[in-house]
Amino acid sequence: MAFTEQEFMRGALWAWLMFLILLPLMFATSLVPWSTDPKSAFGGFVWGLTIGGFALIFAAPVSLVVMALGTWPFRWVGRALQRVSSFAAHMLAYCALGVAFGIGAAFATACLSVPSGGVAVGFASGAAIPLGWAITARRALRDDRRPPSLRVDVDAAFEDRALDD
Repeated sequence: MAFTEQEFMRGALWAWLMFLILLPLMFATSLVPWSTDPKSAFGGFVWGLTIGGFALIFAAPVSLVVMALGTWPFRWVGRALQRVSSFAAHMLAYCALGVAFGIGAAFATACLSVPSGGVAVGFASGAAIPLGWAITARRALRDDRRPPSLRVDVDAAFEDRALDD
């Protein structure tokens, strides 16, 4: 799989988007009371979504900065897996990185704020990383299977366009 800068950025942005989607859901499911009363469970879910939505006000810019500063291990893994066409190998590598990153995010959030927030952030980031990179890897592997005449080298096209101006 060719690992271009565009694919790297696409994977990082997909992972960030998945984090922003999963974080309110993690707060919502963590605040659902474990009871048989449906009103109580629904109220906890709505309250969790509300808290998760407010958490995004802080988490979105912080996670964007963390993504920008913490992407170097993902770049190394992507470069190392350039010659591996197995989707399972890519997912195994990014799941391992997601678990490590999720544990670090949970610990940092628990130390800086409330422990329950750390659990939600840890699970959201740990799941978002493999999901975001899965979308990108699947697309890149699909592009690699295309005949060479149908492939477009985005980097070369960008450079050619810059020279034409």
